[in-house]
Amino acid sequence: MLDGNRFLPSGDPKLLHVTFLATSPGRGRVAALDERVHAPDEFHVVGREVYVSCPGGYGRTKINNAWFEQKLQVVATTRNWKTVGQLAALARAR
Repeated sequence: MLDGNRFLPSGDPKLLHVTFLATSPGRGRVAALDERVHAPDEFHVVGREVYVSCPGGYGRTKINNAWFEQKLQVVATTRNWKTVGQLAALARAR
């Protein structure tokens, strides 16, 4: 999961997020998305994760959790990259 983020290492981790999807979205729904529809914000779907880069901040982007739920018809939750990294470190420590 951590390896799937194509916005690293060039992206600022403070501006990166991951949207976790409850189930895998249909291929047709993913194919219908334009990853740069709200540029400069962009995203990339990898399985049940959506990697999001928001240069203007997540609070200002239109490609937020609700947008992905609507477009992909899948329940989702979004976390910032720092939180994801901390949770991964905790899981490795166990």
